[in-house]
Amino acid sequence: MSSRPQALTQLFPKSRFSSLRSRLFLLVLLIWLSALLLAVYSASAEERLVRRSAQQEALRLSQLAASYQEQVVRSTRELLTALAQLPIVREPDPAACRPLFVSLVQQYSSYTNLFVVDMEGNTYCSALESDPTPEAVRERSWFQRALEVRDFSQGDYAIGLVSRRPVITFSYPIFEGQRLDYIVAASVDLAWVGDFIAATALPPGVTITAIDRNATVLYVYPEAPEAVGQAILDPSLTNVVRQQGTGTIAGPGLDGDSYLFGFSPLSSVGTTSVLVGIPGETVSAVRDRLLLQNIFLLAGIGILTLSIAWFGARSWLLEPLQALFITAQQLSSGDLSARVNAKALGNAGELNALGSVFNEMANSLQQNETALQNARDDLEQQVKARTAALTRSEHELRLITDSLPVLISYVDTAKRYQFNNRTHEEWFHQPSDSLQGKQMWEVFGEDAYQVLEPYIERALRGESVRFETRIPNMLGGIRHIDSVYTPDFDENGAVIGIYVLVMDISVRKQIEEKNNSLVSIMAAFSQALSLSDVADVFLREGLTVIGAHTAAMFLLTPDEGHIELVSQSNVQPDVQKAFTYLPLSVSLASAHVIRTGEGLWFENSEQYKALFPETYPTLRRHQSNAAVYLPLISRGRIIGSISIGFIQECVFDEATRTFITALVRQCAQAVERAKLYDAESKARVEAERASAARLKFLAMVSHVLRTPLTTIKGFSSTLLATDVEWEPENQHRFIELIDEEANRLTELIDQLLDLSRIQAGTLRIHPERQHVETIIQEARSKIELLTQSHQLLIEIAPALPPILADRLRITHVLVNLVENSVKYSPRGTSITITMQQQNGFVCFQVKDEGIGIPQEEREMVFEAFRQVERKERAKGAGLGLAICKGLILAHGGSIWVEDRETTGTTIAFTLPVDPTYSDANAAVRRPLPLQQTETSGSLPVSSA
Repeated sequence: MSSRPQALTQLFPKSRFSSLRSRLFLLVLLIWLSALLLAVYSASAEERLVRRSAQQEALRLSQLAASYQEQVVRSTRELLTALAQLPIVREPDPAACRPLFVSLVQQYSSYTNLFVVDMEGNTYCSALESDPTPEAVRERSWFQRALEVRDFSQGDYAIGLVSRRPVITFSYPIFEGQRLDYIVAASVDLAWVGDFIAATALPPGVTITAIDRNATVLYVYPEAPEAVGQAILDPSLTNVVRQQGTGTIAGPGLDGDSYLFGFSPLSSVGTTSVLVGIPGETVSAVRDRLLLQNIFLLAGIGILTLSIAWFGARSWLLEPLQALFITAQQLSSGDLSARVNAKALGNAGELNALGSVFNEMANSLQQNETALQNARDDLEQQVKARTAALTRSEHELRLITDSLPVLISYVDTAKRYQFNNRTHEEWFHQPSDSLQGKQMWEVFGEDAYQVLEPYIERALRGESVRFETRIPNMLGGIRHIDSVYTPDFDENGAVIGIYVLVMDISVRKQIEEKNNSLVSIMAAFSQALSLSDVADVFLREGLTVIGAHTAAMFLLTPDEGHIELVSQSNVQPDVQKAFTYLPLSVSLASAHVIRTGEGLWFENSEQYKALFPETYPTLRRHQSNAAVYLPLISRGRIIGSISIGFIQECVFDEATRTFITALVRQCAQAVERAKLYDAESKARVEAERASAARLKFLAMVSHVLRTPLTTIKGFSSTLLATDVEWEPENQHRFIELIDEEANRLTELIDQLLDLSRIQAGTLRIHPERQHVETIIQEARSKIELLTQSHQLLIEIAPALPPILADRLRITHVLVNLVENSVKYSPRGTSITITMQQQNGFVCFQVKDEGIGIPQEEREMVFEAFRQVERKERAKGAGLGLAICKGLILAHGGSIWVEDRETTGTTIAFTLPVDPTYSDANAAVRRPLPLQQTETSGSLPVSSA
């Protein structure tokens, strides 16, 4: 029992200030006050953390919105730049450009209108049905800035003149030399913010506001139509936005409530800012909720403990408190199953209540322990799930950044990489992880870093930088890059790093350079009037642009059965001669693309060899390892082909193929124009020549017809004279002369009739299957009669196939050609007729040893009433060769004067082989025998 009073004495001293009740009360009160202060401080600290997080989130969302709008501005600039290069826009053609503008507006919903205006404000082409007045256009800010800047510019917010929707209009000038002629413009609907919101998961209560340089509200989310177009934001807030450009600030929103704003400018134009606001009450709600929870909890516990300390009594508190003390010791030792014995508390109601409360507290502690353990287990599971989700998000973000063809990195203030996406491996051939911690000059190289350093310093000073430049590649060559440096700020506004985005635009720049070259070549083509000029432009400028070293241009002949080499560059002379005139059926790549209409792209010589082994040595002789063959197509009709050779093997990507195809298409159009111009020139010359020929014809006919008529008239008048009697021999001789001149006159009239039928296209021929020997046999008697004073030699190649010919007409041609040779050949010289097979035709040649025909007069000898100027002019009207040409062309053949190394003239013509003939028939056919006779020159006629 002695220990029990001692315990009581320890619990309840006699001193008032040292009593257990007072001590317990003071202790509990101090603990409760400390806990209350701690709760208030925790709520305040939590508020600061939530506020800073909200500000950073608002700044991030504003920068994302600004980046999204930057893409809209950049795409609009690229669209207007491309449209300004189109001929239908540069010289506005409403019928052609309006469908294009309507299609673009329908395809890209962010545009409300595309249009072209002149310097007076007149609208030439628009995607909308109605046009505004010139006065209204001239008052618009975008129009005035286009005249002032003379480059891509942006107007202020305005309601569209035609669309009546809130838009921002971008403009791009069109120059003719140094003169500004037109402005092409695009009105962009502010619906881009809606697209941004749809693609971004925004926190609840977030607002997005776009304002222009005049603090005019351009767009509001959530939508508030009455606010759009009004300058109703707080002036102090808009002043900070204009001064700082990028940052965070707290202030009232459009609805008057307090918000935490993050703001960022659109860096490419600098006239528009985006503000993202997070409600201030969201932060206050977090603080108040935490503070109230802590106060209520502390209040309950404080009231309970103070009640126990205050209302105890020494006389009846000792043993109940001892029981409580013992139970508390048990509970403190971890035995949560311990309970206060109700009997030990006696009849003290308060102690009984305290004991019950103590037991309830023990039960609650035990339940709370169980619940706490369960909550701890749940929390651990949530932490694991959250960690896994964060890991997945980080992995997805890494996958996204690694899949983009852009260098994405984060650089600290020491210019060391802290993050790199996988594209760095493709650029620098190093694992992206190995670049972390390295400085930028170590990765890009010293030369490239010297170019980038000024922009890096500007970003480290807090300036968002966007630029294009050329830098040397550490692996060789030059890269043309488009870079964006965005500074990263801490909560105090200090720069702590840079977000770096770098895109390789070398291919795009190459395409732009090629497009500029194509425009230059198109301009040169437009000034080329002759075929040689067109070929010169293509070979001089086109080959340089595409990097080729050799080229050739073939054109179809009028009969579309042959191709002619009309121009070439770096083609060897013997190859030029061999390929000057070829049938379209030849196994040649240039002929193949004309036949099929499909281009051929050989990236190496082996590909060419697989399709055209016969001409592969020719390709290699010119040191070509890659080649392109494309048809020349104009107005849906193939007129020829272009062949291009490259020294190095090539990989023809889509851009290269498109460029070369466009170049060849322009060349085809220029060739067609040149041919039309040449045809027009020839037609004009022909008309002038025809006019002169008509005059000459009248003079020739009057002279030629008068000569035999004069002879006939003279001798007939002589015979009819009554004052003279003629001897019978003289009378007979006069009658023979009259008959001879009458025959001559009849022959001349027949020739004139044949020529008129040929020129009118009414001359009828009846081609049938004929053997060459039969035609020669038919003409033999007349030819021998004509060549009595010459040596005649006939040479017929063995086993000639039959031809399609009108026997009488071709006999007439042979006789006419032999007669022509006899007229212009000295007596005793040889006249040779040869026949041989040639590419589906049989070629006839009539050779003489006369004075020959000058090169410059060989075409005109086949014209009517044209005779070559000679010392001794032969009799005749000059119709023979013209009739021969008409007859040969009517048979589907050709006739020409061949070059000869010796003196004399060779006139050749071809006739088509009978298409029904086959080699199997050759054994059945036998050549007709020619009689072996001698001419007056004692040279036998032979059949070779």
